[in-house]
Amino acid sequence: MALTFPNPAMEARPVAIVLRDVGMCYDGETWALRDVNLTVREGEFVSLLGPSGCGKSTILRTIAGLQTVTSGSVEVLGSPAGELFNRRGELSFVFQEPTLMPWRSVLANVALPLELMGVPKRERLSRAMEMLAMVGLDSVANKLPRQLSGGMKMRVSIARALVSNPKLLLLDEPFAALDEITRERLQEELLRLWQRFGMTVVFVTHNVFEAVYLSSRVVVMQANPGTVRAELSIETPYPRSREVIGTPDFMNMVAKAVQLLGD
Repeated sequence: MALTFPNPAMEARPVAIVLRDVGMCYDGETWALRDVNLTVREGEFVSLLGPSGCGKSTILRTIAGLQTVTSGSVEVLGSPAGELFNRRGELSFVFQEPTLMPWRSVLANVALPLELMGVPKRERLSRAMEMLAMVGLDSVANKLPRQLSGGMKMRVSIARALVSNPKLLLLDEPFAALDEITRERLQEELLRLWQRFGMTVVFVTHNVFEAVYLSSRVVVMQANPGTVRAELSIETPYPRSREVIGTPDFMNMVAKAVQLLGD
């Protein structure tokens, strides 16, 4: 059974995601996940933290309905995982790579989810431009992805994920390939947008400092097979600034997360 450090304020919120005794087996004998139990409340920012191969990304894909579990169940926003594909706009996924369409302009890339939802052209372009302005990229709306830096491409991906105003945002190590300065800037951007839109966020990372800084709760995982080892509530109030890093409370949280990873 996983160790839990609960946050009473979060316990009162409605449930957004529930994983019950989830297992994922490949080739009939290799268990990527086993006995995973996890509950995420509405409006939480939850990070899945752990070493490579512990099943963090697999959990994210099962929540999104991109993979079917071998055993157990996954419920998302009151329905079995996968049914959100029939309720367009309620879930968005940001992958490790920006996955932008190279032949479409930045504006057209951001507007794509609204296009798939059947939103009229004038409205979807207006909403896409508004979202680009929120991430500070309205000036490059007509450029192609190849004309952007790595950090700018990721900001476009985040804008595209948020343009439909989703209830749930899933992010799979979106900043891992970026330099430290760009990574910190996008962490700030993500927190600002999360607080503005109030969506539920599940964020995959193997960076302890990133997990503690961003999250309201950190779920620590272990490998072979992948399962939840512990859950750690982060009590540092929002909004957060970089000044919190290095404070005794922050470093205590980091030390606790590192200990849980190593136990």
